[in-house]
Amino acid sequence: MTTISTAATTTAVPSADRGRRARRIAAGSSIIGAGVLTLAGYLTAPWEGGATQAEYIRSLTGHPTSSMLSMILLHFGYLLLVPTAFVLARLARRRAPWLAGIGLAFAVLGSGLSAVVLTDAYDLSLGQHLTMAQALGVESGMSVAGFVAIGLTSTVGTVVGSVLLMAAMWRATWTSWLPGVATLAGWVVAYGAHDFLRACTGAALITIGLVAVGVRVLRSSDEQFATGIPA
Repeated sequence: MTTISTAATTTAVPSADRGRRARRIAAGSSIIGAGVLTLAGYLTAPWEGGATQAEYIRSLTGHPTSSMLSMILLHFGYLLLVPTAFVLARLARRRAPWLAGIGLAFAVLGSGLSAVVLTDAYDLSLGQHLTMAQALGVESGMSVAGFVAIGLTSTVGTVVGSVLLMAAMWRATWTSWLPGVATLAGWVVAYGAHDFLRACTGAALITIGLVAVGVRVLRSSDEQFATGIPA
């Protein structure tokens, strides 16, 4: 008689991803940070109150400390829009794949916006070391086509990308339509602004949209964040 011994089969149950919660918190915090730092950069900027290059340079040289503080805050605020874009695209990928994909592509094109603000340091140095006529002469000698190619691409990419990604989050039922409308209105109001009130009003609207989405991400469950399917 043959005896067959049956060994107990143990099925290893994979443990929960312990890093999932950390990634969710980091993602939500990055989105909120992008809005808060951007608004802080607008609030600390010495707005020129006019559309001429001379007024712009005078505003920098008249307030060099706040100019550099604003530049630094805007740099990091705009930089945090990059992980924000990837998070939003990932969360909306199942229910709004086209909006998420196109929005992410535009947002990546706009990732250079954080570097464009470095021109403030360049213009401040011109104003501090040259006469106004000389500084304006150097400015006029710059390659307009090259600057527009980088600056315009970065600006349009950031604006269009952020609005499309907010729309994707709404379409994917992660948020209501309000963050998207606030973001769009903020960009429209702030575009081309040269005064404190208009510029900061626009930045405040953008921040409201970003903070609302960031809080929504933080309040989601680890499972919802991992699957991209909200409750």
